Amino acid sequence: MKKYSRELIINYINGNDIEEYDINGLENDKSFMKQVIDFSNDEKMYKLCSDELKKDYEFVKYIILKFKNNIDFIMAVANYFLDNTNNELERIELVLIMKDLTQNTKYQFISEAIYERKRLQIELGKLKLKDENVSSEIGMGFLYIFDLYNSSELVLNFYAENIIEDIFNEYDIDLEVMLHNNFKTAE
Repeated sequence: MKKYSRELIINYINGNDIEEYDINGLENDKSFMKQVIDFSNDEKMYKLCSDELKKDYEFVKYIILKFKNNIDFIMAVANYFLDNTNNELERIELVLIMKDLTQNTKYQFISEAIYERKRLQIELGKLKLKDENVSSEIGMGFLYIFDLYNSSELVLNFYAENIIEDIFNEYDIDLEVMLHNNFKTAE
């Protein structure tokens, strides 16, 4: 991360003339804008960022986590990003982060739709194979999901939790009853 001088950051925040740098270049520089936002601790500085920077996942995640207590603001930041990206992994991760931070039903709904869509793709894929042995090997499809999203622990945990819940529901398993039937003591 490039380090900019405190004087430059203060001049930028105060709106002073900055002749040695291109303002548009600075507003598109993730490192500079992070320093400005850290120094000012002002979410309004986000508005000055370039459109390109507002579509940068790492920068957006930084903004959302920094200002997580300002729900309306982070929702606007997240929604802009989600409307302007095609990266599936980044979309899923951001939806999950927003679901946890905001408890907003919109992100809950989106996360459920993402999960159901992927499970449907897996089940349709198993039907196309028409091979009972391969279908049983695929199971609920976690290996496929792992191959797609193994770079994100957050996304893997999301799918794992949902798949485990589906297994319990699909096979009508009551974990508490099963544990009491199989074990007589807590030890």
